[in-house]
Amino acid sequence: MFNIRVAESAGFCFGVKRAINIVERELKRSKLVYTFGEIIHNRFEVDRLASMGVQVVNRVDDIKKGDVVVIRAHGIPFTEERQLKMKGARVVDATCPLVKDVQQRARMLRDEGYQVVVFGNREHPEVKAIVDYSYGSAIVVAGLEDVGVLGEFDKLGFISQTTKPMNDFISLIPMVFQHTKELRVFNTVCPATFQRQDEARKLAKWADVMIVVGGYNSSNTTNLALICKEVLSNTYHVESESDIDRRWFLEVSKVGVTAGASTPQWMINRVVKFLLDIGGKMGNG
Repeated sequence: MFNIRVAESAGFCFGVKRAINIVERELKRSKLVYTFGEIIHNRFEVDRLASMGVQVVNRVDDIKKGDVVVIRAHGIPFTEERQLKMKGARVVDATCPLVKDVQQRARMLRDEGYQVVVFGNREHPEVKAIVDYSYGSAIVVAGLEDVGVLGEFDKLGFISQTTKPMNDFISLIPMVFQHTKELRVFNTVCPATFQRQDEARKLAKWADVMIVVGGYNSSNTTNLALICKEVLSNTYHVESESDIDRRWFLEVSKVGVTAGASTPQWMINRVVKFLLDIGGKMGNG
């Protein structure tokens, strides 16, 4: 028998809830709704929406005049949004407002003559859109190694992908400063992300085993798992209950559960039910 504690912040964040609500609202108005890219990084939720009439497209050429296209929560490049509108599609923007803020700051910094530096994963959709908003000129750094080869600039503007760990972003600021005479920094890490990561770290200190639920392609879920792993080696990133191995819970008394910002509550519930079925009980222990 082991005690289960679920993080209060586990599951959908404000931006994801908003994006899902927008898609569901558009489904009431139209039998077919497209999302430009997956609306969020969770294949189970994307599949649920697909069963209701949502189709994912990744190319402007796949859209025709009059189509309803919802922009994903991570945002899309400015040039692609403009192309969609030029084709006559009805574009509905479900970009997270915090992500939209980063996009606008990237553009503002570039317009004011700053070389924009983005802390993030250059292959992530959010970062690709941010780079495009800087007219394609932003430099993406994944960590200290990339910062070390930045070069020298008169003016640098430093921003972050919203889901990166706050401490990692802060730790890079002095290093970035060494490459410029003037540095302007905007803290663009999502406050909810920081709260979720801090709560996960504390829960991992309490637990014997930590379960982090969310898509394997979800940046914020992956970061959660890495943060927990730093505290507790017995941390497992799973997409659903089918990924869980019963042997993880032999001779343990405390199991912590958290989930990424794109993980639906119904999936968290399924994982918790599985843990209850194999001998867990809800409680603080």
